[in-house]
Amino acid sequence: MPTATLNALATLLATASCAAAATTGLLITEIVDGTLPGGTPRFIELTNTSATTIDFTNLSVGLFKNGRTTLDATIPLAGSLPAGQTYVIAYDDDPYTGNFFDTYGFNPTLATPDLEINGDDTLVLYDGIAAGDGSNATTLDIYGQLGVDGTGDPWEYTDSFAYRRTTITNANPDFTLSEWVFGTPNALEADTDEQNLTLILANTTPGNFTGTDPGNPVPTPAAAAAGLLLLATLTLRRSA
Repeated sequence: MPTATLNALATLLATASCAAAATTGLLITEIVDGTLPGGTPRFIELTNTSATTIDFTNLSVGLFKNGRTTLDATIPLAGSLPAGQTYVIAYDDDPYTGNFFDTYGFNPTLATPDLEINGDDTLVLYDGIAAGDGSNATTLDIYGQLGVDGTGDPWEYTDSFAYRRTTITNANPDFTLSEWVFGTPNALEADTDEQNLTLILANTTPGNFTGTDPGNPVPTPAAAAAGLLLLATLTLRRSA
């Protein structure tokens, strides 16, 4: 085989190897089912724990609701994610007017009505644009169990949250409970919207996986300020 051909083949294999290594560093790191009006904020956070930028071409997130084994929604990812950065997908029609922005003071990376999670649903990160039962794509990472309604299971996040442990830096196609810290069901549920907001700001940190230990989140200044503004708005609405 000519030397030029061998060199081209070696380059191709090296590129494929680097891409595969980078993709294993893209993982689901937080999931939240909020308790403000409309059951918001609801979001999933992805984090690039690798040392290189990850190209999102042909990657997607799949949603399986209520124990179903056929996809209820597929959310294609777009663009790329630099090393150490997060990508937040929120359930919102408009990033600028939705409850995610009102709560945290910044926009999610992607706002979509397709992320209609309800605390007992499974989410899968795919290499490929998943369809049907998802078998046309490769599972990179997963939260929950396919074919299982999470109600009553340790991973249930109804009106609650779950964090990936910061010691986990590689995606895992087999859901493993020990890799996660879970809030109990209804951990974000209180008697009033104002109290719910306080719980949400105290227990959720979208966009901040590497900087906060799971289970001991601290809201960013922007999130705290936005939360105070929303709290004042809710209080005015209640008193009107």
